[in-house]
This record gives sequence, C-alpha cells and structure tokens, in this order.
Amino acid sequence: MHRSTDVFRHRARVAALSRSRAESDPEFVQARSALAAALLERDINETLAAGLLTLDQRNHLASLLASGRTW
Repeated sequence: MHRSTDVFRHRARVAALSRSRAESDPEFVQARSALAAALLERDINETLAAGLLTLDQRNHLASLLASGRTW
C-alpha cells in the first residue's frame, strides 16, 4: 500500500472516531497514534529520498526513536 494512502486512511479513521468517541477512548487513542506514525513514516521516507540528511543526522534521529526520549 502506498504511504500516502496509509495517511489518508488513518486520517479518515481519526475523523470518524472523533465524532462519537471521547479523547480518552482506547480505540480513538490508538487511531491517533497510528496516524502520527503514518505521518512520521511518510515524512522520514520523503526526507531520506531527498538526500537531505547526513549520516550523523540520520544516526542521531534513529537513536532518538530507539530510546523513546523527548527533548
């Protein structure tokens, strides 16, 4: 499946659930998380394809994701 299709699918699910679910509803929370992951994956793939990051920058970003740290 194309990455943009994933984003559209997740965005539509979040929109649909937002009409009838509380912010804390587990299914709604999971849908928002899936949308965030799809958006991040799309952006990472586009950035890598454009060749805009150095190896050090890619390693730094990978370590942030692997550690789960926030800044």
